[in-house]
Amino acid sequence: MKAPTTLINGLFAVACASAALFGCSSSSTPATVSPTTDSGTDTGTVKTDTGVKADTGTASDTGSGNTCPTDLPSTYACPATPTLPAGSTACTAADAQALFDACWGASADSTTCSAFKSSNAACDTCLGNWTRADGWLQTAGCYLAVDATRTDCAKSDECDDDCTNVVCYNDCSDSTTLSSCLQTAQGAGGTCDNAVKYSTLDSCQKDAKFAGCQVPNDADIVRFYTNACHDNAVFKAAATTDGGVSDAASGG
Repeated sequence: MKAPTTLINGLFAVACASAALFGCSSSSTPATVSPTTDSGTDTGTVKTDTGVKADTGTASDTGSGNTCPTDLPSTYACPATPTLPAGSTACTAADAQALFDACWGASADSTTCSAFKSSNAACDTCLGNWTRADGWLQTAGCYLAVDATRTDCAKSDECDDDCTNVVCYNDCSDSTTLSSCLQTAQGAGGTCDNAVKYSTLDSCQKDAKFAGCQVPNDADIVRFYTNACHDNAVFKAAATTDGGVSDAASGG
């Protein structure tokens, strides 16, 4: 599942720009797309679930025309069911907010982000465990943390991330074509619709016990990482207005 920035309809994850933010280790129902603009920055950009992938500085981001959505290769298959990342209590209750402020806040820059990472190494390692190599939040792992038997939820979530990256995010060069690509690829009969079981994913996302795996706004990125790395992978349903974690556990 992808991540935020004054979002685009849905869930979000943090970009691991140039594989640098967390030392990355190491999803989502078709939605009406409301694309954001490309920030033009290559570090610490937050990504949205169904909007524009952050600028990675790659040659494909040229502003030129493109032919997305492309057909998936005939050998394409959804990734293997993801494994459950290691939870932790290494982060303090305030660390996830401090990370957000240092790396993506209004006054954030590479210096503040690096300072947070270097002074919070154990916490930083856990945060990396819960961030996919491509920069999205590891929400598939969240489904497994809540209910280890629901590998169908985790796999559908992971497959949607992978498919939309292959078909749209990696190729589309502007927000207009990306929006159209996602609507086509995730729509009925689209390339991702044929690979991802969206009926399964939709059911999982609507299941109250998985509420903690959904990331609908910026405060929830703080809640997600706090749940993963302060609460030892016990995911809770909502963030309070000040970015803290509520007491409403989502079950498991």
